[in-house]
Amino acid sequence: MKPALAFVSLALLCVFITGIAYAESNDITIVYIDDKTVAEIGPYPFSRDRYADFIDSIYSNYAPKCLYLNLLISEHQEGSAHGDSKLISSIAGKPNLFFSAMTSNTAVDHDSYDASLFNEITSNRWWVTQGALLPLAEIAQGGAFASISDVGLNRRGVVEGVPTVVRIDGNNYLSTPLFLSMVYLDILPGQAFRNGTLYYGKHRVKTDSQGWYDIDFRHTFKSYSYQEILANTASKKDIDQRIVMLGLDLPAIETYLEVDRKRKTTGVEVIAHATQTLIGFYRR
Repeated sequence: MKPALAFVSLALLCVFITGIAYAESNDITIVYIDDKTVAEIGPYPFSRDRYADFIDSIYSNYAPKCLYLNLLISEHQEGSAHGDSKLISSIAGKPNLFFSAMTSNTAVDHDSYDASLFNEITSNRWWVTQGALLPLAEIAQGGAFASISDVGLNRRGVVEGVPTVVRIDGNNYLSTPLFLSMVYLDILPGQAFRNGTLYYGKHRVKTDSQGWYDIDFRHTFKSYSYQEILANTASKKDIDQRIVMLGLDLPAIETYLEVDRKRKTTGVEVIAHATQTLIGFYRR
């Protein structure tokens, strides 16, 4: 069966079984570090020069609008000096490049953290908001940015929503879906926040009293394996001018999240659904 026909058949099967109509995203593509990647490259976690190779490859051979790494790689890694240095060099001049940041208020072990050269690109890279506003006007200058990838679970452990803004240590930070979608759609905060209410285009994003919004999980996403980007075999139409997200699909070590109809999926796909939900608000 041809891939395109197989995808249509799978989509129709999902509709028949669940009663939910899924639509493939033309905005977001997911790249996975998966079992095939580990079999070819070696055990995870990788040394950070692997991420440098990935960043260099995707920006050399493709033109993503945004690249988001849903990987916590800002902590000290033993023996990482060479990998950190290469990663720092790879970031220079790469526009709209995002790293995932922890949301914990736990005190940082600064002795071990500062021992990592990676600290050079994370310090002072938080875009601190003023009343939930973020100055995005100069984002095109390049550099790496940290974004908050927090999701909310209900009492049954099912993903329900994601915050628009996260407050940490007295400061407000835009969540990853909000940050990425704003950059992707070229929305400035002054256009989105009106008297404390979030608007995408002409439509108000419905949030609860804490600023959380519900995720629409009725999407599918084109996906590739990590090494397909390195080998330049991914289709340019699936990468160019899209949001590209790098994440894990490793059943042995990855925690899969339950979403609608008891379906479980990867953490990066949840972020993709949340980001696509906001893009959908804008296009209504």
